[in-house]
Amino acid sequence: MHSVKQFARYIVAGGSALGLHFLLMTLLIETGMSGEVAASATGFVAGCLLNYTLQYHYTFASDASHGRAAWRYTLVTLSMLILNLLIFKSLLMLTSAGWVLAQLIASAAVFVGNFLINRRYTFASALCEKEA
Repeated sequence: MHSVKQFARYIVAGGSALGLHFLLMTLLIETGMSGEVAASATGFVAGCLLNYTLQYHYTFASDASHGRAAWRYTLVTLSMLILNLLIFKSLLMLTSAGWVLAQLIASAAVFVGNFLINRRYTFASALCEKEA
């Protein structure tokens, strides 16, 4: 699939996952059910579950086994979760940015790197991997 079309699909799928992340995060914070950092982590995980499904089937149309792709996705996602939380918490502590702006910045920071890693590693064609 052409990389521009794939990136456009990534934006749609990722945007859907980010929407779920923000919806759940906002619900948890505004109802007082959770603090900001825990709500960010919870929203991130929920978004990732949706994101894996959309990325596997819609964005990358992967032929990788779910066992391989899910393991790799989990590894990449945990790394991105740590990066997301480090950026988010740093922005909350070091700036006057509210949690919404802090999360938008953190999400933008992991977005492009996440696409490149998932495209070349997580959902790479099984055929491409055998050739490498």
